[in-house]
Amino acid sequence: MTNPDELNALALRCEREEASRMLDRAIAAALGYEVKVIEIPEGHPMADVFKAGSGLEFMYRPGCDREGIPPWTSSLDAAVSLVPEGLLVENLGEMRDSGPRTGYWLAQLAPRGPRPRVAPGPITAATVRAACDALPLVSAPTGPLALCAAALRARAAKGR
Repeated sequence: MTNPDELNALALRCEREEASRMLDRAIAAALGYEVKVIEIPEGHPMADVFKAGSGLEFMYRPGCDREGIPPWTSSLDAAVSLVPEGLLVENLGEMRDSGPRTGYWLAQLAPRGPRPRVAPGPITAATVRAACDALPLVSAPTGPLALCAAALRARAAKGR
């Protein structure tokens, strides 16, 4: 089982860092995959494709085939695969000209299914909170990073 504190720490990194394969590897490890790198020796036909000291990266789970580590932090398509079952992407968008922080993205997840309606009567903070079942907004430098952070925070909350 994944550690909620580790997932929250990775979410914080997604909110503050740039997309990187190193962050993708850390996410794979936090999700319980074993990460392996197959070194490409000099002279191999693929050697010119990979930088020195790098190689093909795969993630494994016991009893499963190997698979490539998805580019979660740089691809929206890959980041969506981190959204836990039962949740959907409620909001995802780029914010501009918002004071000191410009050009960042917001992401928010919410449970699938019909939304509860606000009961008739006066609208108070409590009735709005009861009707708003979405998880908190998360901000990051790019859309994929914001979605990764939101998904990791949701997974951490589920694990508590």
